[in-house]
Amino acid sequence: MAAAIVGSFDAPDAAQRASREQILDAISGRPDVARRTAMPGHLTASSVIVDPATGLALLCFHPKVGRWIQTGGHADGDTNLRAVAWREGNEETGLAALALWSTPVDLDVHPAGGANDAARVDPPLHLDTRFMARCAPGTSRVDAVSPEGLGLRWCGEPELEELDVDPVTRRLVRAARALSATLD
Repeated sequence: MAAAIVGSFDAPDAAQRASREQILDAISGRPDVARRTAMPGHLTASSVIVDPATGLALLCFHPKVGRWIQTGGHADGDTNLRAVAWREGNEETGLAALALWSTPVDLDVHPAGGANDAARVDPPLHLDTRFMARCAPGTSRVDAVSPEGLGLRWCGEPELEELDVDPVTRRLVRAARALSATLD
């Protein structure tokens, strides 16, 4: 299932095409790629949650990486990356009424960035498939509270600057917000 989902991504540039090919190669080459123990990398899935009424995107402060990023996590054996992204978005935000777009909006391959990985010579790679999810309209007008104790923040362009969001996450947020805007 993961190969079909990743293969459905229409990469807009060379970096995204390279990520798609690297992820597809890993999927076809390793039966354990959906397990977090797979090396040199393993599947992860994430999503940017967008409020269709305001266009704001929900980011979480991830204490392990020390940055504001999208919701997401390890596949843990599940090759349905859409289901993984939805599950992680729900668990990290408590928002159950998430509508996940059918195809990815972004792909990224990056070294795992947690404290346990920083000291490793070769940290595992996260082969991340990224989606856009929409919450109930108007949700961003209420402070979000994470059931997992993560910091949550609704963001437009000014907040991305203020929070010093990394360029790859900004790219994802912009893609998700742009797609959401076309759906109304």
